[in-house]
Amino acid sequence: MLAAEIMDLDADPKPQDRFVLRVVVLDEPWRYARVRIERNKADVNDDKLPDINPLFQMIGEFSSWSSHGREPMLLDLRDSEGLGLPAEAVQLTAKLTLGEFLKKDMTTPLDYGDQVGTAVDAQFTASGFGRLPLWSPDRVRLGQYAVSGMVIQLRADLHPRYARAELNDQIEERIEEIPRVHLAPMPSDPTMPRRNFAPLLKGFTHTDVPSAHHAVRINWTNAAGELMVSCTWPVRFQS
Repeated sequence: MLAAEIMDLDADPKPQDRFVLRVVVLDEPWRYARVRIERNKADVNDDKLPDINPLFQMIGEFSSWSSHGREPMLLDLRDSEGLGLPAEAVQLTAKLTLGEFLKKDMTTPLDYGDQVGTAVDAQFTASGFGRLPLWSPDRVRLGQYAVSGMVIQLRADLHPRYARAELNDQIEERIEEIPRVHLAPMPSDPTMPRRNFAPLLKGFTHTDVPSAHHAVRINWTNAAGELMVSCTWPVRFQS
């Protein structure tokens, strides 16, 4: 949710074709706001007196508060082709090759490295603006948010279907999303100015994640335990 205000330049003489535009972010995934409208205050001639027809005056100086409630932001980067974002932002590249992953002993702990930190720090190039972060760097690493996650795997739709011939296309509603392992949670710590995500993707084993085709979902929650942001990244292995 944005608020915009157009203001005259403080100059003498006052220019007629130049103004100041102020834009403020009121509502975002990390911060929520409620809004109300100031009534009966239209001042057309700038004499500090309201210029509203008394017939249209409303009872009360302000409207009631309006709030759209808390809607968490849910991001799924498993289908991110065409977004024009760098690979490090839309996928997690583990610190081992596919061959090393497949040859790992089933009980040896895996360590993918700080791939979540790499993803949230990644920048993209915007025409006319240069390099910009995809995530809010001042928010995503704040210790006041608890961080948790899981490794998930998709089970394809294997139900046979027949018409005049066998149908092999997948029905999305029949594709199952299976949590393979819950990652060690990182509790909220308001004294922590910058979160380190390195411990997240380590400690689980090949037994927990038997297939190389999996993804990682990371959740950020506030002090009340409410989900604020959830992001799912596909996992890739080094070539």
